[in-house]
Amino acid sequence: MASAHNIPKSWTGLLLAGGESKRMGQCKAQLRVADSSAQTFLQHGWSLLRRVCGTQFLLGQVPELAPNLQWSDHSPLAGPLKALANALPKIETEWVLLIPVDMPGLHQNALQEFQQFANDHESIALALPEKGQLGFPVAIPRREFGAIIRASEKGASSLFSVLNTLGCAIWTAEHHAPLVLENINTPQQLGEWHSAQESS
Repeated sequence: MASAHNIPKSWTGLLLAGGESKRMGQCKAQLRVADSSAQTFLQHGWSLLRRVCGTQFLLGQVPELAPNLQWSDHSPLAGPLKALANALPKIETEWVLLIPVDMPGLHQNALQEFQQFANDHESIALALPEKGQLGFPVAIPRREFGAIIRASEKGASSLFSVLNTLGCAIWTAEHHAPLVLENINTPQQLGEWHSAQESS
């Protein structure tokens, strides 16, 4: 079992930011974590991955990051499975941590707990919000890379369907506030998020 202090060097973090943000109506990467914050969703996610992973890359393309830190999504309408399958052959570490850019409630302690959970179970790990479906963050061990790539090549389109087929451990984040696992997809959700931040 990996201990907390040596987890980062065995992990590559991938920040998923290649979507079109249609429901939001604007680029989610540029949204602010709080109304008064200078930190964008992109900066928040990138900073998190730098603290919990030895290496990190963006799946998408943004002007804020150096080109060598980004793996462009050549099929942006194909969803996260295709983007992940294209990235996996480039990864040299034993684990991948995949988070989307639209989870501003994620924080370092939660992600480190999630990584330890995945290490302890030695399997793919998914998160289960208090109310919702299985989702991010996602942890994937190297031994599953090939199966994910093959599923994508055969035409699979749903990342979570493929991961469920391969078998996974479920992390409930029971020691953390519900907002930790919340995705922000619409202007209404963003407004509710900012209100919750102000009240806390």
